[in-house]
Amino acid sequence: MNDIDKKKSMEGGMEIFARASNYLGDIAKSALANDGSKEECAMIIPSIVLKGLACEIGLKTLLKIEGKNIEREHKLKTLYQQLEEGHRCEISQVLLVSMTKVDEDYNEEKLNEDLNEINKAFIDWRYFYEKSQHVGVTFLEEFYKSIQMIVYSAMQENTKESKILANTRDALLPKLMPGELDVSDI
Repeated sequence: MNDIDKKKSMEGGMEIFARASNYLGDIAKSALANDGSKEECAMIIPSIVLKGLACEIGLKTLLKIEGKNIEREHKLKTLYQQLEEGHRCEISQVLLVSMTKVDEDYNEEKLNEDLNEINKAFIDWRYFYEKSQHVGVTFLEEFYKSIQMIVYSAMQENTKESKILANTRDALLPKLMPGELDVSDI
């Protein structure tokens, strides 16, 4: 699998886990609002695990786009901190805007607190039965949305660059092969 296909595959995986998370989360929210069954309410647990995994895959996709090696790491804050400053700033700006709609006093300090809280969402919530857990579901959802937005933007930019390079190659190669272009000074 080439690099572009791998990035697209990762992006697709991110989306699949997020959709499954949304589906289960909707079941849980509906059950909670309508005195649903305990089992339906418990769907929030796999929803959180899957959303944490979607965030992880999204962050790893951005790391791959940046040309970095992807390590076996599940901590969201660690992956976030490995991103180039530009991607971190884009994610935090989107998050600050969306979270300010929920809490008008939301700021960078609160963002860091929330990031610490969801840091091990994928890890901890798989073992929910071992200890009591808390996670900011709204922040986790908004974190995912901000990652998704940046991944899509970066993938589109990557595609544009690939097309430009392919067009340049296709235009130059026919002239290089018969020696019509002299590149000896380059």
